Amino acid sequence: MIKINGEFGKIKLDHLAWLVTTILFTSFFMLMKENYGRYIYTGLSLIMILLSVIKNEKKLYFRLSSFAKMSFIYICFLICSVMWAWNPSYAWITARTTIMSCFYAYSVYMYYKDEDDIHSLFDAIVIAAVIVSIHTIRLFGFSQLVYRTMSGYRLINDVFINVNVISMLCAFALLVLFYRFMMKKNFLWIIPAVPLIIVWAAAGSRKGMVIILLGVLLYFVNLSKDAEKIISNMIFIMAVFIFILIICVNIPFFSGYFERFIEFIESMLGFRQKDASAVIRGGMIDIGFEQFLKTPVLGIGGGNSVLVSAKQNGIEVYLHNNYIDQLVNIGMAGTCVYYCYYIIPFRRLYENRTDTTSRLCFSFLLVTLILDYGMVSSTSRETFFYLMIFHLQNEILRRKDRKKEVQNNCLYGKDIKYAE
Repeated sequence: MIKINGEFGKIKLDHLAWLVTTILFTSFFMLMKENYGRYIYTGLSLIMILLSVIKNEKKLYFRLSSFAKMSFIYICFLICSVMWAWNPSYAWITARTTIMSCFYAYSVYMYYKDEDDIHSLFDAIVIAAVIVSIHTIRLFGFSQLVYRTMSGYRLINDVFINVNVISMLCAFALLVLFYRFMMKKNFLWIIPAVPLIIVWAAAGSRKGMVIILLGVLLYFVNLSKDAEKIISNMIFIMAVFIFILIICVNIPFFSGYFERFIEFIESMLGFRQKDASAVIRGGMIDIGFEQFLKTPVLGIGGGNSVLVSAKQNGIEVYLHNNYIDQLVNIGMAGTCVYYCYYIIPFRRLYENRTDTTSRLCFSFLLVTLILDYGMVSSTSRETFFYLMIFHLQNEILRRKDRKKEVQNNCLYGKDIKYAE
């Protein structure tokens, strides 16, 4: 058993906990398609719980946090949906998967619940993304990645995980590095950014581009709470982005990626015919909405949306839109429960968005909500890890607000006593 001897022992324990957290988050991606991955996730989560016991002097504390409460309610709803599901086994599998995803995230929460900042959790995301990007470079070869990026060809999908997942992970990590760089102006942050940029560009994912664009835009928008300043920041950033876009299109390494992004914008504005993937996604949303109108309150059971797509196309796939997918699965009632994960920390993160960490969490939260229009995120382990971070930062801010309130009350009491 590891013992904590003073501050040095606490530091060693924190380093060990961070290492386990980083390995756990990395394994979500590296072992995504391995059947034995669940055993690795569970083992690492149990180690995190053990470390939290050691940290709390051999005591195990289960705090009923907002994340834990929402997880309990959401999981209960998924389990109940087995009773009215088209295919009860799909609903049970979805509930079981969600239980484990929440357990993995909560095991990390248990260790960090009393910390005053969550910088180390964002560090874990960056290191995980660097490991995944280096592994991707090793699989394809650096020259092949450069060739694909310059020629406009995307990476081959599903080599070890979906190419969009790789791109999004790299984009979120780049966003963290950008926020850190803007805060401390330390050029050493460029070093881990290099493999991330290479893989992000080679992946050619529109979702990865959206994360970077919105994340950077939100950084400057949230620098101020003044409405006029926010508008001026938005105009400035959009002008800078257009300028950078023009430059990057003419740089061989980025030209293919940014040309695809321009085509995407043109199709969204109606200047270009939508590509096949956009047409398919639109069709999925339409058939999903039709089913939602038939079962609006409780849906057809967790994980059963794939049966709707199978009726239409003969293939069981998710509906490419988390809002529609959830409405089909668990109706308005369950969808409202799920998005309370985001609503609960939203207000406090928004009010404290001039704080760098809160600004980063708020940007992550907003970007995730926007991305949900083009992807199904509620089945991903990393989604619940991010949600745990949002709620943890919300608790940190709430503790700080209470301390300020107590201090203000003490000062006020002293003033009254002095006046008497």
